[in-house]
Amino acid sequence: MKAIRWLLKLVLAMITLPLILAVWLIKWFVVFLHHCSAWTFYLLGSVVLATAVLSFLMQQSQGIEALQMLIGGFVIFMIPQVVGGVVVGRTKDQILSERKDLYIGQYRIILSADTASEVRQMLSQKRR
Repeated sequence: MKAIRWLLKLVLAMITLPLILAVWLIKWFVVFLHHCSAWTFYLLGSVVLATAVLSFLMQQSQGIEALQMLIGGFVIFMIPQVVGGVVVGRTKDQILSERKDLYIGQYRIILSADTASEVRQMLSQKRR
């Protein structure tokens, strides 16, 4: 009975392996397409933003026209961010804040021996 169960699991794993591989390949292809489209939007938005700033500086457009181009470039630039947030449903900050063991940017700089002794005193007071 044990051997039959083990053999059945092995056959089932062999049958589902191509399906798992196909799903994995499709997932990475979709991720690749998403990043390509995001870079396209970033480049297009950057070109529009640069065009707005340069046309205003070279006096080729009035202030309102340059502002409209700036807003349009910003909207184009932000489309991948908004769509990614809507699809995932959570922002990157929310995902990072859920991890309790992840601390970003917490560095302690001790400037002098006095500061070090003050830190030790504060730590010893916390322990009491």
